[in-house]
Amino acid sequence: MSTYKPNAIILGSLLDELLLGTAGADLIAGYAGNDAIFSGWGDDVLIGGTGGDLLVSGRGQDFLAGKRGNDALFGGPGNDLLLGGSGNDALFGGRGNDVLAGEDGDDALFGGTGDDLLAGGNGNDLLAGESGNDALFGGYGHDVLAGGIGNDLLAGEQGNDILDGEVGDDVLAGGDGTDLLLGGLGNDALFGGNHNDVLNGQSGHDALFGENGNDILAGELGNDLIAGGNGDDALFGGADYDVLAGESGNDLLAGESGDDALFGGTGNDLLSGGLGGDLLAGEDGNDALGGDAGDDALFGGSGNDALFGGTGNDLLYGGTDEDILFGEAGNDAFLFDADSIASGPDIIGDFTNGQDVIVLADLIDLDTFDPVTQSINDFILTLEVDGNTVIGVDADGTGTEASLQIVAALAGATGLGSAEDMIAAGSIAIV
Repeated sequence: MSTYKPNAIILGSLLDELLLGTAGADLIAGYAGNDAIFSGWGDDVLIGGTGGDLLVSGRGQDFLAGKRGNDALFGGPGNDLLLGGSGNDALFGGRGNDVLAGEDGDDALFGGTGDDLLAGGNGNDLLAGESGNDALFGGYGHDVLAGGIGNDLLAGEQGNDILDGEVGDDVLAGGDGTDLLLGGLGNDALFGGNHNDVLNGQSGHDALFGENGNDILAGELGNDLIAGGNGDDALFGGADYDVLAGESGNDLLAGESGDDALFGGTGNDLLSGGLGGDLLAGEDGNDALGGDAGDDALFGGSGNDALFGGTGNDLLYGGTDEDILFGEAGNDAFLFDADSIASGPDIIGDFTNGQDVIVLADLIDLDTFDPVTQSINDFILTLEVDGNTVIGVDADGTGTEASLQIVAALAGATGLGSAEDMIAAGSIAIV
């Protein structure tokens, strides 16, 4: 291991002094007083000491330590190491690939050009990577991190932090505390961490992960992947084509513009497709799904769900348990299979004969159906009850209703006729 041997050792005193380095490798220490220290051309060591000091690096790979007091450190064109020490310090990396550590106090760190490492340490710090691919670590305290231009890593760590990736493809991790993460321009990855965070992807194709806590996640522009994680989260896709996954908790998912895919996960979730042709899957829990505008596909999953197609020609499948389905405007299809009817019938709240269609999937074996000797009315039964129409299937086709299973109740629908009539009207389809 090489040993540092300065060409000159320049020592200050108890007074406020101006200390100038030489063209060689210097060791300059200010000691007490408010000192101004300027290094020369070599690889220099500048130590401020006590007092509010100014340390300015020249050319070379320099080491600057402010020590005590509120100091200002300027790195210069080389690859420099700057340590603020105690006090509220300002560190400027300048050109080169620099390492800046604020240490104690409320510090401001500016990386400058080059690929820099900035660590705030203790206190409420401001970290700005500026140009280059930088790594910023907030440390303890409530910090503000700005990546600048380049592909940066921003880690808030402890405290309630603000992270702004700015320009470039950035990775932002909030850590502990209630954090605000802004992706900026570029394709960014945002991780909320613990507690209740706000994540905004802004421009670009971003990936947002709320992780723990009750988080708010907004993709905004670009094709985004948004995952809420644990907690009761609110997810907003924004423009373009987004994938939203609520995961654990009772979540709100809004696709907004574009053709989006929304997955509620566990919990009782609210899903809104917004504009475009969207895929909505409630998955586990008692969910409410709204397709809104466009031709949407809605799948309730397990639980007692409410599905609303909105405008457009929508496909609605309640899934297991007892669901309520509203196609609303447009020509809508209501899908039923063995799984969906096994745990109880669904209610269709606004069925329009000749416009909407009930699709029976693998409930009738058409290969064994003989239209000469049998009637489809023996396999599919319609019955009016108290101003509603009940649709059932008889698997053995005997017409004795021995194996009758109720498929759905069509609320307020009367005068639909037999199953044969509804098939002729295009209101029942067998697949």
